[in-house]
Amino acid sequence: MMMRHLLGRIIYSLSFIPIATSVMVHAQQTDAVVQDTLQTLESVAGAAVDIRISPATQLVTSLAAAPGHSISTFASAQATPEERARLFLGSYGAAFGIGSI
Repeated sequence: MMMRHLLGRIIYSLSFIPIATSVMVHAQQTDAVVQDTLQTLESVAGAAVDIRISPATQLVTSLAAAPGHSISTFASAQATPEERARLFLGSYGAAFGIGSI
């Protein structure tokens, strides 16, 4: 009886390995996407960007360009605020965990 109980616990514990592995791979992929996006942001701004990253999600929670610099959305001068926001999220949303808009 004790052996069956122990075997049941082992099987139960092993069932979580694929989930944990999947979460770790996703976290590594997310980190790489965030880092690539942050490098693009700094390149576009032409200076360091002040970035706050959530310790829980490892995603950007806020950012700001250095004084005298801006982060381009590559929008035309006639673009509406919504169009500018969509262009920003389309270009840099991955850093915030936004895949597509």
